[in-house]
Amino acid sequence: MKRFLLLLLVVVMTMMSLVGCGNKETDQVIATVNGNEIKMSEIQEDIKFVSAIGGFDVDNPEEYDAMIYEIINTYLIDYMCKEELTNRGQTYNKDYFSAAYSDLVDAYGSETALINYVKSFGLDKSYIEELCVKQARKATLSEILVEEYKKNISFEEAEILQYYIENTSAFKADEVRTFYFLTYEKKDDAEAALADVMANGFMAYYEAQKELQTCDFYGVLSHYEKSYFPDSAANILFAMEAGTVYEKPISTFQGSGYTIMYLSEVIENYTFTYDEMKEAIEEGLIETEVDEYMKDFFEKLSEKYVVEIKYGK
Repeated sequence: MKRFLLLLLVVVMTMMSLVGCGNKETDQVIATVNGNEIKMSEIQEDIKFVSAIGGFDVDNPEEYDAMIYEIINTYLIDYMCKEELTNRGQTYNKDYFSAAYSDLVDAYGSETALINYVKSFGLDKSYIEELCVKQARKATLSEILVEEYKKNISFEEAEILQYYIENTSAFKADEVRTFYFLTYEKKDDAEAALADVMANGFMAYYEAQKELQTCDFYGVLSHYEKSYFPDSAANILFAMEAGTVYEKPISTFQGSGYTIMYLSEVIENYTFTYDEMKEAIEEGLIETEVDEYMKDFFEKLSEKYVVEIKYGK
């Protein structure tokens, strides 16, 4: 989900090249799409908000025009996204709406702070909700398009290998570590297991899990870099010595319980093998192609609709 929300910020729709200072009368029709009019009166709330957060100088004709074009573009994109979803029998995913709203709340510290902020421009919560609906529409359409497009993407083994060979230097790490782990849902179970591990050795206890399966999860994290882990766990795990078990269960490791961690090896100046990177390379190649497809889709979207910009003319 995060990826699609980020896509909303980086995919830019370049539909027109516009110049000139427009009329600020509120009844002016500033754009049409498929015959539907957008009037200046409809974007007054956006002008208040965008001029404040975007740093536009509304007294500067060029900056004012740039702001209006940006707002118009947002309306046009939203109209087209809504139509595209409707044509597919879809509406926006409410999870995307919730995520967009939560991101705004987090950015301002609390919901109260966010609402008070928009109130300072004479706006209310409904304005923020409408912004989030627009983001959710585009994110939902993006997700659908990506799923459809990915069905037709594949890379040959030779292409993936060639990428690895040409970019081997990118797959080097200053240090990697291999950890074995046992995770328990209950803290008491994890502490009891840790006591047995300390008394009898980790690997013997770990091997027994294949038969006994007394823990909820177990496995190996082979050749992991420090950046993989959250800071709270990384600072602990990368201070350990090889062949040791951390002195207590870690509750922040998987978010699914309490984890006993054993460090089996430390390797400096490590180059990840092709087999280790193959899946990640393929995913990266697919994502790059998807990003290009999505950028192209939104740039060409206006070709499917009758769009006329009247502002500035």
